[in-house]
Amino acid sequence: MKKFLLIASILLLTVLIGGCQNPVTPATALQTPAPQKQPTRWDEIIKTGELKIGVPSLSDSMDNRLIDAFSEETNLTVSKVVLPWDDTLETAVTDGTVDMLWGQIPAISESSTMFRLSNPYFHSTMLYLSRSEELTVDQNTTAGVLKHSAGQFMAENYFASTKVYNTRDELFYGLSSGQVACVLYDNALFENMQTKKDAFHIVKEVPYDLVVAFEQNNVSVATEVEKLIAKIKADGTASDICLKWYLNDYIKK
Repeated sequence: MKKFLLIASILLLTVLIGGCQNPVTPATALQTPAPQKQPTRWDEIIKTGELKIGVPSLSDSMDNRLIDAFSEETNLTVSKVVLPWDDTLETAVTDGTVDMLWGQIPAISESSTMFRLSNPYFHSTMLYLSRSEELTVDQNTTAGVLKHSAGQFMAENYFASTKVYNTRDELFYGLSSGQVACVLYDNALFENMQTKKDAFHIVKEVPYDLVVAFEQNNVSVATEVEKLIAKIKADGTASDICLKWYLNDYIKK
């Protein structure tokens, strides 16, 4: 009997030891698959192969030449879409009419409120020119500006009354004839006006930058476009274009 109990005890101990060495493997928990990355607006542009840029006009200008140089750096079809350069611009980038805006957009507070802005690509000074050096410029001053210029954008967000002219000659005739008390004119352009420099007085100077504008939340397009703009600035392409229009290089590095 004792021998039987001894054998039974040994067998039971063996089973217990074996059970400790080979525990039951628990069932593997089901893992939730990682969410798929949502395509960005830039991904959509790459898929369609077209980037749409809103511009104020198709006339020969520094900005349109810069866009052409920028286009050569992409593998996309870059389309220029002419838009009315007014308060509908924000809608144009929001509803997808265009992917970005390029054309004399100054980096002022009103611009940054409406759009996501690129780094500046151009730096100059806006001159306030008058027939009288005694003029004090304030919001009630009647100002003249060139159509589709940075001066127009700046003036219409400051002055209560502005008059828009289509050409430089019309602009300065308006100043000479008293239609407006002052005009906003880029110093980069004024440097070329030898015949009119002595006829007017600079009563105010405002440094400003030009930028490219995007829909406020459109980070992907802004990021990719910024890389390409930086490239044509770094390799000198942008400066070469600028010097075909102005006496000095105003491209902001």
